[in-house]
Amino acid sequence: MLLTNRREAGKVNVRIETLIVDNLREGIFCAEGKTHGEEMYSQLEAWLRGDMLRGRIARLENGEVAGFVIYYPIESAPLDISGEGLYVVQCVHVKAPYRNSGIGRALIESALSDARENGATGLAVEGFRPRRDGRFPYLPGSFFQHIGLMPGESRGSATIYYMSFDKNTSPPTYLQPRPSAVNEKYRVRVDLFDCRRCYLNIDGRSVVEAVTEKIGADRVKLVVHDQNNRQAILDKGMSSGMMVDGTLTYFQGPITEDDVMTAIEVAESAKRGPTEKAEEH
Repeated sequence: MLLTNRREAGKVNVRIETLIVDNLREGIFCAEGKTHGEEMYSQLEAWLRGDMLRGRIARLENGEVAGFVIYYPIESAPLDISGEGLYVVQCVHVKAPYRNSGIGRALIESALSDARENGATGLAVEGFRPRRDGRFPYLPGSFFQHIGLMPGESRGSATIYYMSFDKNTSPPTYLQPRPSAVNEKYRVRVDLFDCRRCYLNIDGRSVVEAVTEKIGADRVKLVVHDQNNRQAILDKGMSSGMMVDGTLTYFQGPITEDDVMTAIEVAESAKRGPTEKAEEH
């Protein structure tokens, strides 16, 4: 497959391969450059063997892997998306030198073909609006719309993009979050939904724990939910992310300490109420 690399005004010859155990360790890598440990690869291998995970990799003539896409049948998908018979993309990534060459499109088209051949009702992926600060353009929604996927339900900075193979199939939707009751009168309650199937989320827990420890237990109560299986995601209506006093707080890309601190300070301000705020001044 010969593709044009518009960035370098050249051509790239790429072959799309099925993700298997033998090419897993070279084929799947973190978009943020984090190192996948053996524990992560062992888990991915188990999911591959159990047909819970599927994927494609793009290999260049010189043998280098330029990109990949991984996706799941909805029954095992680590995302808070609902849709009968769907395949759901968790990640598609192309290395920077090979972007704008058609590799991303080729990977998604291969995933679409695989989904159709295996009787799926369609393929869905969560895409994001660009960040204002330009940091981490992860899974840009504009790309999925450009290659023909339809935009559907939105939540925060994210939108579900999908292609249905049957016109009678209902569009995919987000699961409805089920926040825990907030009974704290003075403290802010932070619910962290910890799903580690993606390395972008690996550091999220430690970041949130560091911030809440810095603020102190007298001001914030942290509750961590293990969301590393589909049933837990269905039970809570969330795969990953954070709620502050029962309100969803959205992050695009890795969570930062500033993100967490700002969300908690906003909740503290709301909890104090207008009378206390006036007394402070």
